[in-house]
Formats: sequence, C-alpha cells, structure tokens
Amino acid sequence: MARYDRSHQRGAAAPLRPPGWLIGRVRAADDLPLRPRAFVFDVEGTLVDTVLPTLQCWSETLAEIGVTASIADLHPYSGMDGKRMLRHFVRKHDPKLLAHIAELHSERYRIRYLPQVRPFPGLRRLFSAIKSAEAKIALATTCNKDDLARYRAIMEVDDLIDVACCGDDVRREKPAPDIVALAARRLRLPPAQVAMVGDTPYDAEAARAAGLAPVGLQSGHFSRSDLQDGGCAAVFFDLLALAQKLEERAPAAAVAEAGAVLAVRSHTAATADSR
Repeated sequence: MARYDRSHQRGAAAPLRPPGWLIGRVRAADDLPLRPRAFVFDVEGTLVDTVLPTLQCWSETLAEIGVTASIADLHPYSGMDGKRMLRHFVRKHDPKLLAHIAELHSERYRIRYLPQVRPFPGLRRLFSAIKSAEAKIALATTCNKDDLARYRAIMEVDDLIDVACCGDDVRREKPAPDIVALAARRLRLPPAQVAMVGDTPYDAEAARAAGLAPVGLQSGHFSRSDLQDGGCAAVFFDLLALAQKLEERAPAAAVAEAGAVLAVRSHTAATADSR
C-alpha cells in the first residue's frame, strides 16, 4: 500500500499506514541527474521547517469542527492542495465549507505557528554553491504572498534569488504544475535545463508535469522510496547534503573550464605560429 496519497492519479485508496519518520536517519545521496542552469525551490518544508507545525495546525483546525486526524494521518497529504486534502477527512465536500476550513487553518497558522518558523541549516551555503556554479535560483511556493514575505525575511537570501512565485500567482496548487511552470517561464530557460527541489512527492509530480527534473529532500519526513515513487530523479537528506554535492562538483567543473581555456589558447598560438 502506498504511503502517500496517489488517489489523484489513479483512483487508488487513501493510505492506511503512517509514513516512516526519518529524523536523524541519514541515507546515501544520489548524484544530480543533470547540470542545471537553474534550480526552482519549494519553500515550506524544503527551505523552512514548517511540516510538523503545519500538520499540527491542521489537526487542531479539524478538531475544532469535530474531525479527528493525527499528524500521522495527515502527513501522507503534506504538500498537497489543502482543499483537496480536506476531501479525505471531511464528509461534506461543499466548496464553501472547504474554503472556510482552509481559511480557519491559515489564520491559526499565521497567529500560532508562523512566528516560530525557522530556515533549515545550510540554506545560504547551498544557494552560494548554486551561484558559484553560475546557475539561477527561483522560489515556487503555493503559500500566499504575505507568508512568503515572512519566509524570505527569516531566510535572508534575497540577494541570491532571481525569481519568486507564490500561490497568489496561480489558480491551481501542487501537484498541478502551474507554479513550477510559471517559475521556469520567469527564469526564461527551457524546463529541461532546470531542476526543481522539493520535500514531497507532490513537488516531484508537479515538476515532472512541467518538464523539470525533480530532486527530493527528506526534510518533509517522506521516505526515500516515497520521493522516488513520486518521480524524484535524485534524493538528498537535507540542504547541507545537496550543498555538499554541488561543492564536490565545483573543482571538477573548474578543472574542465581551465582545460577548455588552455585548449583555446594553444589553438590560437598554433594558428599564429602557422602564419
């Protein structure tokens, strides 16, 4: 039985068991599937530590309307459009009711949880490594512009960000590809040359649908297999692991570039001598 919800894909039943919690369990990282000219990042759960606070907030909000749902019950839907997630827990699927519950959650989250959110370790190190590789950086999150502004303030990496998109810019949330595709368009790069980094299988599905290469982080507490099943071409434990991979690549890239420059100079010298 799948550990994250695939019912939006194939009509499968909702998951019957909670995910494996991965805090403190480090797994071997993959290599990146390409040398991206840009990286598109999800924000919540990827760059800032919001997954458990968000799930706790959903649990409290649902309890307020008489629905019991634990963090483990809710986690398989983490990263999914909130209204779509609610259909698995609320019997009445009236759009106005779902919108009302989602607004209750948003208000509770902003008041009780958002002020305590912090960025993950290694964020600036990773973004600096990306810039050293002469690649661009975009944010693609389905949170609203006010929450994104709060996240950007605490991340303190605005000097390294080229593009930012939020939920106010699109009609559909992940796993729909809208926000990811918008980020790629604003980067003005072919999607095939861009990697999308996220912490949930729904990030990976959105990236694949938009033509980007999905890269997974286990900071959202999904297992490696869940991220791979969602379509991730590579999985890293956290931001630091991804930063280290890029830093390992840097010397080889520098050597290759130096070799290319030397070859051009040698060719130019040989041409001059022949004259």
